[in-house]
Amino acid sequence: MAVAGCGNALVPGDVVRAPIFSVAGVTSPAPAPGEALRVAALWVDPLGSLDDRPWPLGVAVDAAGSFQLDLAAAPPAELIRNLPSSMDPNTTVASFAFAELVAFDDRDGDGTFSVGPIADGSLIESPDVYRGTSAAHALFYVAQPDTAASIPELDAVIALPPGYHLAEVTCDPTAMRGRFEEAMAGAQDRIPLVPDAKSLPESRGCLRSHVPTPAP
Repeated sequence: MAVAGCGNALVPGDVVRAPIFSVAGVTSPAPAPGEALRVAALWVDPLGSLDDRPWPLGVAVDAAGSFQLDLAAAPPAELIRNLPSSMDPNTTVASFAFAELVAFDDRDGDGTFSVGPIADGSLIESPDVYRGTSAAHALFYVAQPDTAASIPELDAVIALPPGYHLAEVTCDPTAMRGRFEEAMAGAQDRIPLVPDAKSLPESRGCLRSHVPTPAP
């Protein structure tokens, strides 16, 4: 086990003794009796070329609908997206990872779930099902802050100092466009629950991770 000591910067894959970042919130409504509802970070590629991956294990939602997702390490290196310079493709101008906060029914009891290839619609694999996604927030990990204003919708977050950041989305309903900005300290997340879904349920009005795919 690699432990980040005092004053040492975290690198992808480091493990520490206590959470370095936490996201708290509620599901609406609370889970039904006997439902194995969990919340997890689902890391997705904003540029749409890498497959989705949940990490770390999901956390249980209590009977009142409350949850707290603790992150005790930087994301694994394979979840980090490197953005090349428009002037020199061999130069990286930013490195970051982006995750949706998702609720899922953990029907096999293993604490996580699997997602099929993006080419096949990024469907959650049976027996688990999606139950919802955050309506207003997403989770970012900044490895190398953006210095080139590469993605206008994300730059307010990926230009922040290295580490985890909870971001809040603001949508322009007239233009179907939006922007992520750093959420206020202590912000609580809310995940509206939907009927069982195989595709990622998109609850935001803009900056959606995927175009929903009908279940087979």
